[in-house]
Parts: sequence; C-alpha cells; structure tokens
Amino acid sequence: DLRRALIEDAAQKENITHLLQDSLTEWRVENDAVFARTKNGEEITAKLLVGADGRGSEIRKQAGLAQFGWSYNESALVCTIGHEHPHKNIAVERFRETGPFAVLPMEDSSDGLHRSAIVWTLHEGDPRLKAAPQDDIQSLLPSFYGQIVYMGKTQAFPLVMKQSYKMTAERVALIADAGHVIHPIAGQGLNVGLRDVAELADLLATASDPGAADVLAAYDRMRRADVVSMSIFTDKLNRLFGTTFAPIRWARQIGLKMVAATPALKQFFMKRAMGF
Repeated sequence: DLRRALIEDAAQKENITHLLQDSLTEWRVENDAVFARTKNGEEITAKLLVGADGRGSEIRKQAGLAQFGWSYNESALVCTIGHEHPHKNIAVERFRETGPFAVLPMEDSSDGLHRSAIVWTLHEGDPRLKAAPQDDIQSLLPSFYGQIVYMGKTQAFPLVMKQSYKMTAERVALIADAGHVIHPIAGQGLNVGLRDVAELADLLATASDPGAADVLAAYDRMRRADVVSMSIFTDKLNRLFGTTFAPIRWARQIGLKMVAATPALKQFFMKRAMGF
C-alpha cells in the first residue's frame, strides 16, 4: 500500500521521471555532476545520486563508503498467518530468551481472512528456521487471535548490525539500509530510514546545489546521532532480553513494571521510538 501510494503521487509530479523495470548499471562523478546509465540504456545527468538500494548497496560500494558491524548469529523467520479472530490493528511483540516474537497486523484478504505477519527471531542453526511448526507459532500467539487457520510460506533473513562510517561521498548520499542496518527488535529500522529521507528532503528543499559538499556534510552530521543511538539502543535491547543471567532478568522485570506504571516514562519511550 505504501509503495502504491508513493508511485501514484510521483506520477502526478511533472518534475519526477519514474523509470519502471529499470536499474542503474554504471555511474561516475565528473565536473560537479553525476553521469549515470541504466540497464535499458537511459542516460541521466544529475547533481546528486541518492543510494537507496538496500543493505547490499552497490552505490555505497562503488562510492567507497566503508562499513563496520557484526552478525548477531540470528535470523528473522517471517511468514503470514491467517487467524480466527480480527487483530483490531494491534501489534504485539513478545521478548523471549531465544529472541523477539512479533505479530504485526495486516489487511484482511479479499475473502475475509484475518491476517497478520509473524517476525520471529531465532538463533542460527535452529531447525525451525527451515520449517517452523505451526503449533510452535500457535503457542506463542496471544489468545485473542484465536486459532491459526492458514500459514503462508516461511522465509529467513540473517540479522546484522552494519554502519557506514559516513553517509555521504562526492555527489552521493545514502539513505536507509544502504547506509545502516539495525536489529529489527522494536521495529525501528523503517523509522530510522524515513527520518533519513525527511532530513535529506528538508536540506534539498533550500539548496541551490543539492550535491554540494556543505549540504552533504550537514546531512551526514545531522543523521549521525540518531542513527548511532538507535543502533546502540536496539543492540542493547536485544542483548538485555536475550540474557539468562538471573539478576539482570529481575532488574529487567522491575524496570518494565516501572515503565508500565509511569505514564510519563511510557510517553518518553514511545516518542523516542517515533523519533521525537
């Protein structure tokens, strides 16, 4: 739905050319401009190239932007389920020693099937990553969903933390997963990426040269604190809920109860997660 809305909005803008079923094959920076060629032979000249091509970004690699990070030795098991009762647009995340288990609301199917997405973090080597038993997912599903009546194909995605030392190079800016990948706990990856887009858009709206060094330096500086702090937050949160050390587990339970009983604390964490 989000992609469809963006495509429809772009189609209404006279200053946007949307090249469908095409991809970038080569590009270079020369004489204060970016020259690019697409797979279909389209030649493009621009003042700025935005790398939005995901965690394996070829634009980032070609721009020479190095990264640091590590593997969590975990994978996210993802699938769609159909369930007996409506989800009422509620998202649930249960924190378990094996990793977080999230149930995310989806639109009902055309035949009225109530659907949700499952994102279940499991350690590498767990046999459930290859074939998750429906009974295991049912046992973790809160009771208000009722019985699982449909289960789609499962997929597994390795989890890593990756950070680019810089989000910019000459005439190049990275956004979202092209520049940083964080643990999916608490679902913050998309939010951080959207804040990249918003920050860059604000800067470009008033820039006479969108690819100028001072514009890109400002973007890199303005995004650094948010990206780093959210990377640290999700990393520590995952480690906190994954520990079996009894004193830390007791402290965690006390802390969660304090947050639940204190509206001001709840609002603080909610706003922080939304980027405010």
